[in-house]
Amino acid sequence: MNHSVSELIQGIHRLARGLPPMTIMEVCGTHTACIQKHGIPSLLPDNITLVSGPGCPVCVTAEEEIAQAIFMARQQGVIFTCFGDMMRVPCQQGSLYALYEQGKEVRLVTSPMDALKIAIDNPSKQVVYFGVGFETTTPHTAALAEAVAAQS
Repeated sequence: MNHSVSELIQGIHRLARGLPPMTIMEVCGTHTACIQKHGIPSLLPDNITLVSGPGCPVCVTAEEEIAQAIFMARQQGVIFTCFGDMMRVPCQQGSLYALYEQGKEVRLVTSPMDALKIAIDNPSKQVVYFGVGFETTTPHTAALAEAVAAQS
């Protein structure tokens, strides 16, 4: 089934005709950017409104924060750790994954506690855990902070 964009837009208008007003929320910052880039809101019928949701932590992390993370990860004597979804987020300075490919000490962790183990195993290095997240990762990051405080 191969439809042109204009056929799809006409189909949306046809299906929405006579329906009550509706609001659709997209919850991914990448989707928000794509929707705006291609002018999709202006193509929709008047009874359909798009709103941007909270976005996932990766999508809503400011480019400046990613640039700061990349700066830290480039420092000599630093092992930089983060969840895998942050590795490929680009900014003007590149990405953490690009640093990893260049041989920098950027490591993917599946738990904040992995960063603690890396720090214990590498006492001569400064280990940075880039704790980007929201309610699903907060308890784990808090547990890491408690564990580090207990070791101090």
